[in-house]
Amino acid sequence: MTASIGLCNAIIARLNTDETIKALVLGGFREFRGPARGVTVGAGYPYVVVMCETTGEPRHAGRGDGFMATVRVTVVDEVANGVARIEAIIARIFGDASLTLSLGGVPSYGLHRHMIEIDGATGLGWKGSQLVCQGGGYSIDEDELFLSHTTTFEVAISRFPT
Repeated sequence: MTASIGLCNAIIARLNTDETIKALVLGGFREFRGPARGVTVGAGYPYVVVMCETTGEPRHAGRGDGFMATVRVTVVDEVANGVARIEAIIARIFGDASLTLSLGGVPSYGLHRHMIEIDGATGLGWKGSQLVCQGGGYSIDEDELFLSHTTTFEVAISRFPT
């Protein structure tokens, strides 16, 4: 399993632990790998697509490997539904880290400031730092049928042999 695939799986697993967001995301969560893999048009709206990629030069040190990764979480809905559902989902994706500063900023849901466990179950050793939100923005398709919002996070990932 590559680091990007493991990171996507971990992000989707984290989002799936939140019953509130699962109730809002009627079309489910999908991982984006290449041309429209996992994205089924018409399977229900809104839906969420997660795309992860390693960025920049790898940072190899001694026996370990490290990368910076960018995570893009996109919420897609029909324009006719407006932005209310998307906004509610974005709030859950971002999470409550800002509200838990007195507890060290550890979120009880969402991705911002969440310390991601990438693939502890596989034994491949990839670990992640805290996900940090870099911002987001809306877009609309050229036919003005679908509205989407993409939130971008950055995270450092590394692997050391045991």
